[in-house]
Amino acid sequence: FGRDVGTSIPLVLTGVTMSNPREEHILGQNPSVAFAVTERAGTSERTSHALHPSKDGEQTLASRTGAERILFAGSTNRHFAAFLWGADEDAEKDLQGVRVRTWPVQEPMGHHVLHSVPQAVYRFSLEVPPQGGRSARRFRLYLGPKTTEVFEERPEYERFDAIMDYDLRPLCFCSVPGVRLLARTLLWGMRGLHSIVGNWGLAIVLLTLIVRSLLVPLNFRMQKSMRAYGAKMSRLQPELEKLKKKYANDPKRMQQEMLAFQRKHKLFPPLGGCLPLLVTIPVFFGLFTALRVAYELRYQPFVAWIDDLSSPDRLFHLGLDLGFVHLEYFNLLPILMVVLW
Repeated sequence: FGRDVGTSIPLVLTGVTMSNPREEHILGQNPSVAFAVTERAGTSERTSHALHPSKDGEQTLASRTGAERILFAGSTNRHFAAFLWGADEDAEKDLQGVRVRTWPVQEPMGHHVLHSVPQAVYRFSLEVPPQGGRSARRFRLYLGPKTTEVFEERPEYERFDAIMDYDLRPLCFCSVPGVRLLARTLLWGMRGLHSIVGNWGLAIVLLTLIVRSLLVPLNFRMQKSMRAYGAKMSRLQPELEKLKKKYANDPKRMQQEMLAFQRKHKLFPPLGGCLPLLVTIPVFFGLFTALRVAYELRYQPFVAWIDDLSSPDRLFHLGLDLGFVHLEYFNLLPILMVVLW
């Protein structure tokens, strides 16, 4: 190549592009993402890097610096991943960085973020060997599902657990504390139930019943507190009405007397009644998140019209398009869940 021995040649490798079927989008969001993890030298401190499809051209996902090495990098869709990593220390040193370009899924659709996928572009630096010699580096490629069951099978797959943490992040603008831990726990419980009953749909039903039964004592406490508060309010209502009439022309004095009356009779809404709601919200989000990322539910049937537990149920075609809301099918299960939850 006309290069001096000891110098390096830059090489570029285009990574595997994962498909992005529209039916696997989540709440209208594109689940495809380029993902990488770097580790600081001499420590176990790891940093996750993620890029979604973008119209901004190639972007840098991760770079090797003097203090950091790239543990792995690649692209993912909702249920699968394609990750590349160095098989030894020399290969890790030669992986200099990863950039991401966006490609449309279907050419007629054009370069549109909602239907595009990220493609990892790996940059290497390979040292020129002496004349007659060879310079070779070994890399490994993971092509498979995103599930902790697979990642726990082999020690070298442990590094991929970071993508599960990323997938278990909240999709909405709010972040509910404890959702990731709850989602992991619920996934573990769902897999355990499946090993007993042998059906994923039935395992979800049993898991929901178990979670609901665990919340029953809290719900009972809330109802009891609210009933006691309502009965006390009814008993003291005549005295409150007298205060309102007495100070009808003096709003400031009325407010002072009302506060004094409440303190005297301890007439405050029971804050403990809100406890079940505060507990239920993280559990609800945790269950939703667990079902959203569970690879095991893909193409798993349950009953009747439910032939894929990883997708919304499609009872019948609706074809409703209001501009800001598009309802292609009527989904019965979310309505039942809200009613029964």
